[in-house]
Amino acid sequence: MRLAVVPVSDEGQGFWRQATREIYGKPIFAWSIAVALSSPCIDRVVVSTSDRKIADLAVKYGAEAPFLRPAEVTDDQIPPRSIVEHAIKNLYEDPNSIDAVCCLHPTAPLMSVEDIKAGYERLVQGNCTYAFAVTSFPVPLQRALRIGKDGHLAMYQPVHFGTDTQVPDEVWYDARHFYWARAEEWCRDRPVIGPDAVGVPVPRERVQFLSTPEDWHLAEMRVRAAKQCT
Repeated sequence: MRLAVVPVSDEGQGFWRQATREIYGKPIFAWSIAVALSSPCIDRVVVSTSDRKIADLAVKYGAEAPFLRPAEVTDDQIPPRSIVEHAIKNLYEDPNSIDAVCCLHPTAPLMSVEDIKAGYERLVQGNCTYAFAVTSFPVPLQRALRIGKDGHLAMYQPVHFGTDTQVPDEVWYDARHFYWARAEEWCRDRPVIGPDAVGVPVPRERVQFLSTPEDWHLAEMRVRAAKQCT
């Protein structure tokens, strides 16, 4: 059994930011449900929410919503690990009966089946606690600038002032798409991003953070373009 858990809330500014807002005709978290349902490496898709209306929407789009998340795991600052642990313990008496669990970000409309599969395959190869999506920064961070209160510029790393713009060390960040781990790992009090976690590279064109109105506008255009090309 390979389980996918999608944490969803319509409140707060954290992991599940505005997950019921629509993009290209349906709630954004429904895109995560759809890609999970299409993934051959996922057997069961469960939405974890404290809101009955969201639970009903989840069922409408093909997921299960067999419980409502209680207050102690509903706060905006609750880490995804705690939400997934709660889901596992509510769904299975024996967590060892689950092969692997994937936490899917609810606001990743460009996530792909191929990337989720790559994450699962990396997990089963062993030698890691978590396998999650990462993507590279589009520009070298070694040449990043900051603007002072007076408007003047300064380099974060002045040592790179005279270096070539193609700094050899590529820098990566959490793409906020998926996080694979064994069930027992989700139930341990350890951070997802740790020394034993591995990154699964995904193309930058499939990563879109949703923090500003401009982000949402760009996401709508990119999803529309992707669907028109399929």
